[in-house]
Parts: sequence; C-alpha cells; structure tokens
Amino acid sequence: MMARLEARRLKKVIDLQRPESTRDSVGGIATTWETVATVRAEILPISTRERLMAAQARSEITHRVTIRYDSRLSEMDGSWRIRYGSRIFSIDGTPRNIEEANQYFEIVATEGAKES
Repeated sequence: MMARLEARRLKKVIDLQRPESTRDSVGGIATTWETVATVRAEILPISTRERLMAAQARSEITHRVTIRYDSRLSEMDGSWRIRYGSRIFSIDGTPRNIEEANQYFEIVATEGAKES
C-alpha cells in the first residue's frame, strides 16, 4: 500500500485543462482550453531526451506529476494538458489512479505543447 503523500510535497498549483473545439468567425475550428480543476501538485523531472528535429537539437523533459484524486478528473487522458504558470505540459497517456485507491493520480507529462 502506498504511503500517504505528505501535504508539504504538493507545493505547486497547476491547472488541468481539456481541449474544447469551437467554430471561429469564418467557419474554421479553433481549439481553446477549459480549466477543469486547479489543484496542488508535486512535479518531478524523471528523464531528459535529446532529439534532432529539423536539423535543430531539442531537449524533451518528462515529468511525473502527482495530485490528490479528484472525481472531476476521471475522464483525463492524453488530449488534456497541465498549465503551471507560463509552462505547458502535454499529458502522456492516461493518468494512473495509484493502487486504484482513489487517493492520488500519477501523471506522466512532457514539457511543451504537442506537435500536430
């Protein structure tokens, strides 16, 4: 069984956002972000990967984000994102409900917006 996460470790305040598609004034589709919840979190870097993209080196940092369980977030998936101040994290896959105990979500996220 997972030990309780100490409240002092949840130092960061983040917004969990889901995409919303709307029609713009010329009939195109625009994506906006709706904040579903603002919660306290622990954000820890877990790996850095260097990639060569368009002849340009780019670092990609993966993080583990832990938050308290919240039923409003049960539909969270890889289309959602995390906003922490001016930083954006793309959620990688479906967050894990640790030990199915409805106490904590563990989210793997990559800093930066997903590429189309």
